[in-house]
Amino acid sequence: MPEGMAAQADLVWRRIGIVLREAGLDYINIFRVVTYLVDVEDAPAHAQVRARYLGDARPASTGIVVSRLFNPAYRLEVDISAAWPA
Repeated sequence: MPEGMAAQADLVWRRIGIVLREAGLDYINIFRVVTYLVDVEDAPAHAQVRARYLGDARPASTGIVVSRLFNPAYRLEVDISAAWPA
């Protein structure tokens, strides 16, 4: 895992894009995001990276600060929900 919030966030969002494309979806299909951060001070850096991937999309979002993540090297985890248009 890369060091620093921006590098980790970029890797996470690139991987999300891979999974979305495999399902025939794209970032615009995301309707909910839950972000788990170890340090609330990392929120602005994550927000900048996230904005590059989501563009003008504004899915429902929740941020949760946790004492640690499963892998102690991780600074964030992102849980998304996406769907095909109706």
